[in-house]
Parts: sequence; C-alpha cells; structure tokens
Amino acid sequence: MKYSLSLGLLLFGGLLQAQNYIPLDSGKVGIGTKTPEALLHVYKGNVRVTNSAPYPYGIAVDMVGNIGTWAREFGISYNNTGKLAAFGVYAFNGTMSYAYIGGNTAKEVIYDTPWMVFKPDGNIGIGTLSTPTRFSVNGGFTMYSPVTTTDPRPPISAGTITGEIRGTSPAWYEGDNGFLRLSAGGGTAAGTKSFIDLSGYSNNQPDLNQNIVLGTSGVEKMRILSNGNVGIGTATPSVKLAVNGDIKARRIKITATEWPDYVFNTNYHLPDLLEVARFIDQHKHLPDVPSAGEIEKNGGVDIGNISEITIRKIEELTLYMIELKKENMQLKKRLEQLEAKQ
Repeated sequence: MKYSLSLGLLLFGGLLQAQNYIPLDSGKVGIGTKTPEALLHVYKGNVRVTNSAPYPYGIAVDMVGNIGTWAREFGISYNNTGKLAAFGVYAFNGTMSYAYIGGNTAKEVIYDTPWMVFKPDGNIGIGTLSTPTRFSVNGGFTMYSPVTTTDPRPPISAGTITGEIRGTSPAWYEGDNGFLRLSAGGGTAAGTKSFIDLSGYSNNQPDLNQNIVLGTSGVEKMRILSNGNVGIGTATPSVKLAVNGDIKARRIKITATEWPDYVFNTNYHLPDLLEVARFIDQHKHLPDVPSAGEIEKNGGVDIGNISEITIRKIEELTLYMIELKKENMQLKKRLEQLEAKQ
C-alpha cells in the first residue's frame, strides 16, 4: 500500500509538472496546458501516431452507426473561425459520394463548395462536383512555358518538357507511340464535334503514322502527313499541298525560275506565223503549250509553268503585231507614193 501510494504521487506530480490535465467536470484533456479548450488540446507540441500492425495499415478514423448523410473533415482554422484548409469525406452511411479538399471559407464544413473532389470511380474534379471524365475542370487552365520572349524555340526532345502536353502509349510512357485529341462538342452526337488529332504512331498504323488531322462536324477536313504533305479534302496528299475542291484568293504569288523576257532579245528565234499555222493544223494546239491529253495524263496544270508559257506567247504575239504594223506602214507609204504619181 505504501509503495502504491508513492507511485501514484510520483505519476501525479509528473503530470502536473508536464501540465497534462484532465478536469473531471468536462472530460477535456490538456497536453501542455491546464486549460484545455477542446476535448483534446495539445499546446506547443507535436503529435505522433504509430501503427505497426496490419489492417488498417496506418491510422484509421472509423465512423460507427447508421448516421445517414454526413461529412467529416480534417481541417485547419484560425481562432475557431471557418476553415483555412481541410480534407474530408462526404458520404451516405457506408457509401462515399466523394472525398474533397477545400478551404478559405467562413463555413465550419466545406463539403458543398470544395476546391477539388475525388470520386469513387477515380474521376477528379476541380471547381466542380460533376466529373463525367477522368479529369474535369470548371475554369481556366494555365501552364507555364519553358521560354521567355528572348529565348529560341526549344528543340524537340524525348519525354515531356515544361509547357508540353503529350499523348503516350498507355502501356509505355517512354515509348515512341502516342495519340492526343483536342475536341469540342460531340456530347451526344459525334457529328457536332470539332477536333485536332496529333498522332505519333509508327508505320504499322498507316492512318496514324505521325500525322496531324483537323476536322469539323465529326469529319476530317485537313491532314498533314509525316513527310510534310498537306491535304485539304483528301487524306492522301501526294504533293506539298493537295486540295480537293475550289480555291479562292485575292492574290497568289508564284516564284518563277525563268521569266520569258528573253523573247525580246535580238537573238531570239521568233517562229514564222505560217509555221505556227501548220503546227496548229497538225497537233490542234499551240507549240510548247501542253495539249488536253497531256494535262489529263499529268493530273493537272503546273500553274507556274503555264504562266511562263502564257506570257511567252503573249510576248511573241506582240512581236507579230509589231511586224504586221511595220509591214502595214510600209504598204501605206507605197500606196501614198503611187497615188502621188497619178
């Protein structure tokens, strides 16, 4: 009895010295303080909780009983006012609706206006409780680039750099294959969707072979192949720009390799008009001008080449007209001389 009383006095003295306090009337526990203001009040100290046992593999907060719809949070507040930040769960009985992170509010519970939610199916929402896809954001999205206004364009490199969004193969992040689609519309009707497809797949997927596809109303409208060929209205452009349809422009500038001003050189051989006439009778087109059969065989007309030919023929025609004008003037002069002798 003597030893038990001494041990009790020793423990009680240690508790008083450490300022650990349990008032009998309220049941509040104070650690480091004699005036606890909550059921557990830790003053100027850290709390360490360990669990080396198996389940629940850490520390669990277990909600017991049929309590209907409920929300429970781990939060940080200031002077017992609202929540600066909190992590919690909103559920109905044993079924979770979502976990959430929120704060910066005067509310005691912030489950209805969180910053971010985590649904049971793994979908995540920022600024919204609705998460129809794996990641849903209600608001703008800003991603910083790796360059400033004075830096050159960063080179294409393996992996993903700052400011880059990359689609990869789901089986291998470091692999060469990948697909990324940016789209708008197409909620319940694919025919309303506008989209951009960026594909990095290799030759074993011909339609996805490192190309870019742009589409509207759910249909492809433009494609850039891996070799740089661009197709509008066609998925198989065989030249740098292939257009299946009409082109309307205010101005088209074509770089010509040789403009036909050489026609006006003194050493240029101007074909005789009778020679031209015989050629037309035999071939049914002008010399050096492609025939209808050649145009059909070649799949069209080279605008740069046909422009050069057209200008050359106009310049030749001008020379013919000048010759005829000179001949006409000579004939007129001779006629005037004959009339003067009569």
